[in-house]
Amino acid sequence: FFIYGNRVMGNLDSIADFNNIPHINLEKDWWNPRATSAYNVGGKQLAVAGNYTLSYLSSAGCFIYNKRIADELKTENMYDLVRNGNWTVDKFFEIARKGTRDLDGNGKYDENDQFGIISESAKAFYDSMIIGSDIHYLERDSDGYPAFTLKTNEKGISFFQKLVSVMKADPYMYFDDSKDINTATNTIKFENGSGLFMRTRTNYISNYRNMKDDFGILPIPKYDEKQERYITNCGVGEIAVLPRSYDESRLDNVGILLEAMAFRSQQTVVPTYKEVLLQTKFTRDEDSGEMIDMIFNGIAFDLAIVAYEGTFTGPVMSNIFIPREDVVVSTFESISNTFDSDLASLKAAVADMP
Repeated sequence: FFIYGNRVMGNLDSIADFNNIPHINLEKDWWNPRATSAYNVGGKQLAVAGNYTLSYLSSAGCFIYNKRIADELKTENMYDLVRNGNWTVDKFFEIARKGTRDLDGNGKYDENDQFGIISESAKAFYDSMIIGSDIHYLERDSDGYPAFTLKTNEKGISFFQKLVSVMKADPYMYFDDSKDINTATNTIKFENGSGLFMRTRTNYISNYRNMKDDFGILPIPKYDEKQERYITNCGVGEIAVLPRSYDESRLDNVGILLEAMAFRSQQTVVPTYKEVLLQTKFTRDEDSGEMIDMIFNGIAFDLAIVAYEGTFTGPVMSNIFIPREDVVVSTFESISNTFDSDLASLKAAVADMP
């Protein structure tokens, strides 16, 4: 059965351990283990991200960039930056600053001007920067349960503070006047040439097919050049669970079928989706196809984002990033108290899961 990822925790009393199904190897690529492993809690598999669904692949986060603006700014070749491992957060902000211009010279920034960064929402942008830098709200403790490690993670705390500092120093580099974590401004349009970078997702690229300016596709930037790979956050979309009403006598057949579906989808459906739809119909250069491969190969979930948004992302966006205030430590302390209650409920529900 498929449900949205953020509804898994609220339906644990209807879900069984997916590990009950034989013949499935969740460490194989066709089960997207970096995503699926986020739903392994206390040794039980709450949900899986098999490649027989394109839901989470199509919501993979990425950036697109306006080639006309990049040429005018004489930026470095974006694709070479990615290939050489130099596409980092610092390089991203360095280039984005140059893309912010008061085009009409009136001292105000609005729909008549140009911005370094725009996004479909504050949540999408900041979550991308965090996960792309290999920073996670939740990791797993020795018993396999989620632990809010970010509250004591010096790298993570420093990075959150850095994002606030960068945004306060250049308040119009990233433009968002909506003051809402899920909705971006309606006045600034990437398709109108108003932004250098646009944080979007792969299935939204189709919105820009008729755009006058050429654009390219890029993965989320890395924390620094030492980071080995580009990491992609995504909206989890529909994810598969095993209902408790399953027929035990059918488990052999179910396992064989699901493993075959996920494997064959990896071999046929996913390449077709990438090569025919994304790389041929939606993109405008051959390099973008290589970038899409990197984006898909880096998909990862953070359980806090895909299952506990109200506890984590909501307070972080509302208290820290939208007002651009360095209240990182106090916000993390508040989150920790809330999550203690969430975790107690989760442990009880997982213990009762068949």
